[in-house]
Amino acid sequence: MVQQSLPSRTRLKANPFPFILSKGDPLSILQILTSIDRLRTQPGFDSLAAVISLQNKDGGFPRNLQRNQPSSIKTTYRVLSTLYEAGVGKRSFMMTSALDWLLKWQEIDGGWHENIAVKLPDWMTWESTSQNVTWYTCQIGKLLQQLKMQNTRAFKKIVDFFIKAELPSGGWSAVVGDGRS
Repeated sequence: MVQQSLPSRTRLKANPFPFILSKGDPLSILQILTSIDRLRTQPGFDSLAAVISLQNKDGGFPRNLQRNQPSSIKTTYRVLSTLYEAGVGKRSFMMTSALDWLLKWQEIDGGWHENIAVKLPDWMTWESTSQNVTWYTCQIGKLLQQLKMQNTRAFKKIVDFFIKAELPSGGWSAVVGDGRS
């Protein structure tokens, strides 16, 4: 097999790992170290401890992992997925309390939107605190698959949500009910 090199415009100018490891938030660092099998290092332990320490009393994780902020749907599903990939047991108190918090926010139609207590900037039109966000719902569906929860009522409601929210032309809008769906 002949290996072709990529055109120079598609190559990175620098290795992104040192930047992420020095400037990234604990969750990004944990994701990188897990993906390159370096979780069992001091930076891996420190990142895991930092993420765990941010869990709110309600079970969720704060938006952008900022202390003293309300729990965020988006951050909580990202943290759950990353912790599971890092080897945290899905039956641990930390995981079950976060998952319970996340699942209680599922809407009747099967979708999710951001926690109403989270303040989103007006320009952030691809997220909502009042209308279901398709990509949140998709990512939570992927999380439930990752946790082997495809046979749950919550997962079945996700499937129904996507069937009902599909646009006549195919595909989905970022936010259901935003006037484009």
